[in-house]
Amino acid sequence: MVDGWMGDDWFHNGAFRQDGALQYVYDQEATRKNDATWWTDARDTYEVFLRAGSAGALAKARGVDELGYWRELVAHTAYDSFWQNQAVDKVLAKDPPKVPMLIVSGLFDQEDMYGGPALYQALAGSDPRGERVHLVLGPWNHGQGRREGRGIGPIMFEGDTAAWFRRTIMQPYLDYYLKDGPKPDTLGCSCTRREPTSGIATMDGLAHAPPGVLQRPVLSICWPTASSDSSRRRRRKRSRPRRRISTTNTYPIREARPISHATDAGHWGG
Repeated sequence: MVDGWMGDDWFHNGAFRQDGALQYVYDQEATRKNDATWWTDARDTYEVFLRAGSAGALAKARGVDELGYWRELVAHTAYDSFWQNQAVDKVLAKDPPKVPMLIVSGLFDQEDMYGGPALYQALAGSDPRGERVHLVLGPWNHGQGRREGRGIGPIMFEGDTAAWFRRTIMQPYLDYYLKDGPKPDTLGCSCTRREPTSGIATMDGLAHAPPGVLQRPVLSICWPTASSDSSRRRRRKRSRPRRRISTTNTYPIREARPISHATDAGHWGG
């Protein structure tokens, strides 16, 4: 999370992110031991906000309006000094770090997709030779790069993209800087690497990028989707609704999937 107003967590270019914000503040601040969790009586989060009428009304009904950070969010809906002074890209751009950085971001991170590229753009100019500042973009949701990365929802990949990244990119990077290991060939160069299970990592020069936007090489982890018969059967099985409900029409419809901030496994950003 780099800038909580411009595009991460709370606001996205001014648009308040309702789903997840109230729940997170409540879970973090409702009790000193964090033992109180958000509750709901609806399967679809949208229904909860619709009944409440607004984020503010729902906050008041659940007691969130008494919590400190919620009051900060309500008091700073514009991009004022509260947000600007804590924006990590702006803070670090004033005094760029002299130590190596591996910035890891998920292309499907629904809450913090902005921060990684923004931080990289702010610091890349301080490292014109590309020796210290590196950006990794993977096909992951929020924090999925440190968990299993075999797919996004019903879309399955041929292998675990996150494990491949940690083993092939991150571990050699840490070994090089912390244990005097050999220099990885993915740092500061344009290259294409193929992994035995068809995983592909590419570093593109981005020659056609707009002026001032990510002109340096960026490591983008690409992965083909599963194409075998067994994989297709798995996808079809996963895509089937758990149950169907009848309506007044003669056509059955799928039960609404919850619009929620958490995955089925309970991870944020699913």
